[in-house]
Amino acid sequence: MRNFDTSKIQQIIPSMSLHDNRKNLVDAVSVIDEAQVTIAIQAYNRIEKTKKCIETILKYTTDIDFELMLIDNGSDDETLKYFENLNYAKKKIIHINKNIGPMLPSLLFSPSDFCRYIAWLPNDVQVT
Repeated sequence: MRNFDTSKIQQIIPSMSLHDNRKNLVDAVSVIDEAQVTIAIQAYNRIEKTKKCIETILKYTTDIDFELMLIDNGSDDETLKYFENLNYAKKKIIHINKNIGPMLPSLLFSPSDFCRYIAWLPNDVQVT
């Protein structure tokens, strides 16, 4: 697990609850066994693009054992609800209370935290 100085994060984002975000991460990590590959989708609103992104991943990614790490980066639409209702057993949901931009969540996690390999995809990518 990567060690990082949480006081710096709290300074950057003083209005978000670091405790709640860490709890969400720990809960998500402990849900399923490790897969060889984690496909991380970070979403901030744009629910239709997010749905299409995940649908294409599930449809066309068939020859590897993978899990989905679904990161809701402070969305105020139905993104979190969609993630929770998604019918895929190997998923981890991380809910960040307030949008912290696209870079910070990816800096907090490394492949060794979850799996052997990680693929970061924005929520508007369609796999074919």
